Amino acid sequence: GSAKIKLLFTPGERIKPVVEFIKLGPLDIPSIFFRRITDANIVLTPTPGWPLETNIHTLRILPRELQINPTDD
Repeated sequence: GSAKIKLLFTPGERIKPVVEFIKLGPLDIPSIFFRRITDANIVLTPTPGWPLETNIHTLRILPRELQINPTDD
């Protein structure tokens, strides 16, 4: 299968994933089946349910890896 996901990123505030499509073998899954559960904001600031500061300021997206706050060695 395959999927295409866009990440709308506001450094230090939120990440919003937007799933463009999901394909499982020869089947295209209609967005009505996954849109509501996949398009949720990930808040990076403290909330009552998550009182800790989340220190994500940069993302690097590679074909098989997502790096959070990568350092160039």
